[in-house]
This record gives sequence, structure tokens and C-alpha cells, in this order.
Amino acid sequence: MKKFREREDAGSSVIGVVLLVGLAVVMVSTIALSVFAFGAFEPQPPAPQAKIEVVEAKGGLPSFGQAGVSFEKNTIQLKHKGGDSLDIKNTKIIITGRGQSHTPCANPCPYVPPHPNIGNVQVIYLNLTKYGKINKYNTNNPTLQDGFWAAGEYLLLSGADSLNSNDAQSSVWVIVDGNGETSNNYGFKVGERIYITIIDTITNQIISTTSTLVRRA
Repeated sequence: MKKFREREDAGSSVIGVVLLVGLAVVMVSTIALSVFAFGAFEPQPPAPQAKIEVVEAKGGLPSFGQAGVSFEKNTIQLKHKGGDSLDIKNTKIIITGRGQSHTPCANPCPYVPPHPNIGNVQVIYLNLTKYGKINKYNTNNPTLQDGFWAAGEYLLLSGADSLNSNDAQSSVWVIVDGNGETSNNYGFKVGERIYITIIDTITNQIISTTSTLVRRA
């Protein structure tokens, strides 16, 4: 009777595969633990939730001679109607509508776009703090001095809030028809609708959106 020898190479192959699989599992587990240890998969905190409404928006275009309205008299008043208090250093506001700014230069400065045209204006408040804005912004918004915009409190924005035309120093940016070379002041045309978006800069999520028609200041 013939005797058959068991194949040792087959057994070695199986053991090798098992060892490789085991090593792969250990490596994956080690990497996963390292990633979690450094917080790469920590859940992002939710954006604050708040209801913001427009109380009124008053404006006009300053380039229209004696009938013009100064940038300073272009105002938008918002009210926090309820929800989370908003940290003013982490809250950004974007306003869009039809209007004007003017170029950063010595007086007299040409308007952007030139009179009598109006353009698509985008106003960006990088935050709601007093920094990078004129002193009157702080005077107009005494309730923000604790660092938060809370339920029941008002926010008053003005077309002249920007500290100056230097974007590196100003926390209010104004872009007209894609042109960012402006004085960072703004005026909106009467009867036009403006759109307002409030954003949490930590999560980059929208907190609230609203719109209104501009009436004459």
C-alpha cells in the first residue's frame, strides 16, 4: 500500500495568509485609534439657531445731486426675535441688492458704478464687533457690548460703518459688480429688494435669511 505524505507547503500558505490578515487588522486598528485620538472625527458643533427679522431698511443713492441720500443715512435695522444668542465675533452678515459705492480716493470720488447707473452691490460684515468700523457703529449698538446679540436685541447697520477703504483694516467689505476697489461704503436704491444672510463663521452654516424693500431715508 502506498503512503501519502501530507503537503507541508499548503499548511504553510494558510498560516501565512492568516498572519497577513491579522497584521492588516492590527495596522488598521492602530491607525483608527491614532486618528480618533487626534480628534479628526470629532463631530462638528451645530450652528446656533436664531430668528432674525428686518425692522426697516431706509436708503437712497448719494450720487443723485440734491435728491441724493448719504451713505450714513442708508440704514438697516434687524431684530433678534428668538433662539440662541449669537457671538458677535463669529457672526457674519451678507447683504445684496441694487445700489452704489464709490472709489477710494480724495474728494471728489467717482461713484461705482458712475452716476446715474446702479450696480449689484454685495456688502460683507466679516463680524459684528466694533473693530474695523467707525465709532458710531459701537454707539448705535450698545447691546452688543457684552459680546453677544441676544433675543430681543436690535442691530443697526449703516452704509458708512466701514472704518476706511483698506480691506486689511476694515471689517466691512463692499463689492459692486464684482469690483472690490471701493470705499467700502454703500447705498441701496429705494424700492429695490435687499437680501440679508446671517452666517456662523465657526461652522460656515447659515443661521437665518431674510429680505425687505428699501424705503427712502
